Amino acid sequence: MTIGRKLMLAFGVSLALTAALSVECLTAVGGLGARLEFTASATTRKTELVGELKSVTADVRAAVRQAVLSTSLRDDADYRNARASVTASLERMNALLDELRPLLESRDTAAADSIAASLTGCRTATDLASRSPWIGCSSAATAAKPRAMRRAARCSALSRSL
Repeated sequence: MTIGRKLMLAFGVSLALTAALSVECLTAVGGLGARLEFTASATTRKTELVGELKSVTADVRAAVRQAVLSTSLRDDADYRNARASVTASLERMNALLDELRPLLESRDTAAADSIAASLTGCRTATDLASRSPWIGCSSAATAAKPRAMRRAARCSALSRSL
């Protein structure tokens, strides 16, 4: 083989390798663009959901405070409104967590599960508080109400930590 052919072969091989690397780089950049777009949209949605969770948490906190105040004022209608507001807010939080869970990485799902378990505890506390008789009853029957409301207040303290 002559030196000209060897040089042509070396040039052809380097040209083929350059073309293969160019195709690989273009494919990788295209994949990066798609992954970046997915990551950006998922991150944006996660941020929106966390913002909504914080807003609903503030609603729960306000409703629990309203329930505690209406309990001490013995206002049955106001208490029922506050309890309905707490229940609706807790349901909204569960829905937001269900929507957020698939977007989270595996290490972050434990935190979402912990929040969901705490929401169940809050719902239980509000249910216990609502079963306690307190308007127009004797003081012994009314004494059960503050204990249930303390549980609801702990739920409010938990919501502040979110």
